[in-house]
Amino acid sequence: RLGGGFPPTPPPPPTPPPAWTHAHIPFPPYTAPRPQADVQRQRFRETGGTALVWGRKPISIVATYTVVSAATGKAEQHTSLLLASGWWGVARHAQYLFELTAAWSWGLLAGVHTHGLLPLFYPAFLTVLLIHRAMRDEEKCQAKYGAAFTKYKEMVPYNILPGIF
Repeated sequence: RLGGGFPPTPPPPPTPPPAWTHAHIPFPPYTAPRPQADVQRQRFRETGGTALVWGRKPISIVATYTVVSAATGKAEQHTSLLLASGWWGVARHAQYLFELTAAWSWGLLAGVHTHGLLPLFYPAFLTVLLIHRAMRDEEKCQAKYGAAFTKYKEMVPYNILPGIF
């Protein structure tokens, strides 16, 4: 016999918000765009900026930068293409938005009403981590690409969340 001899109590049914969310917002809308964004950028760079993005000619910026060769110690100039259309025209770090949407959905679906704030630890942690990473990336890109990155930021004004940040 277990416990006091009573059969275990079944868990309560899901409350309407989590049940509705789970039934009406399936995983693909916020997980599928992540690989699409990565593929857009990869194809764009592989083709030298000629691959169509969302069926259109891509908008891009040619950025030049200088690095010091470890072998020769001499400064070498390189170029890179910055994609400013498709997912990369929506936000400079659009891939983080998809990760955060998934994390917050999972945390909220875990049942804050029954488990307290514990299910929100991961999404909150990931939010802080990715915002900080995006800010560090911005600093590095600004230092590396200079005026080209400033122009890119003007063309794609949002960092992660379009219209807000």
